[in-house]
Amino acid sequence: MGSKTKDIVEYLCVVISEFGKRFSMTNAAAYRYLKKYTGIDFLIRHYDTEHTFSVDNAVEDLCEICQRKGGTLSLSAIVPDPKKIVMTKKEVHDRDKKYLTQCLSRDIILLLMQHYGMSMEEAMDKLYTSHTYELIENENTGMYYQSAVYALTYLEEELHLQLQQ
Repeated sequence: MGSKTKDIVEYLCVVISEFGKRFSMTNAAAYRYLKKYTGIDFLIRHYDTEHTFSVDNAVEDLCEICQRKGGTLSLSAIVPDPKKIVMTKKEVHDRDKKYLTQCLSRDIILLLMQHYGMSMEEAMDKLYTSHTYELIENENTGMYYQSAVYALTYLEEELHLQLQQ
């Protein structure tokens, strides 16, 4: 697996997370929305260009792409608070959790591709639509700060995966 594939997977995990944050959605819900309205396909096809822009620009582009395909989310309904410059303790914790979840997602997707011969799209679909991912997003489980190999064992059991020979 090449380094470009790893870069694409990492980029997708970050953008999915930021899209979800922007619309107060879980990462799993953001993934399903972006997949349904071709946002994921757009990011993969145009990675070479999109990754050179800010993540905010990618989220804006995704809104437009998804709206063209029937999506209903709009950035015009979201107005950031310009006075908000200091992060609370909870916001710092949430930011750190989000980062750990992004890294864990990236690593699990790469492991699925490497060990099970899955395509990037198939690996993303398996992860983001799984019960295991719900556990990763649930702060009470603490799964988001476990290793990718540990989390993968849950996913393997859930999906009855067999290692590729």
